[in-house]
Amino acid sequence: MDGYPTSCDCDDTSASTHPGAIEVNDGEDNQCGGEPGDGLVDELTGAGGFTDPANPNNFCWPAQSGATVYEVVRSNEASFPVGCVVVHTSATCWSDLGVPPGGVGYYYLVRPLSPSAGSWGADSSGNERIGVCGL
Repeated sequence: MDGYPTSCDCDDTSASTHPGAIEVNDGEDNQCGGEPGDGLVDELTGAGGFTDPANPNNFCWPAQSGATVYEVVRSNEASFPVGCVVVHTSATCWSDLGVPPGGVGYYYLVRPLSPSAGSWGADSSGNERIGVCGL
């Protein structure tokens, strides 16, 4: 299975779940116990940010294998309470023309939405982030 001997595989029923696996949009948790992302289903791998030199308004993130639609949320609070800006896109960048109020910054989260809805990742305590923007 993916080059890993069965004795090292943490899920013999899934070829996409093994030590060192990256998350793919398959509705499964692809990491093994103790690895970053374990316990979270279809979270994105990698960091998002304003990395497009051609468009400084583009908030971009790494594509996730198999994902066809992403859900992006923006908030001026790190806790992502209700009332966030929510965008659905098939692209891996969103051109955010919003300007935060003076002295305030924006926070962003992205998850795959289709074909399998993913998690919002883990909070700073390592727990799955739930209740994001009332979604």
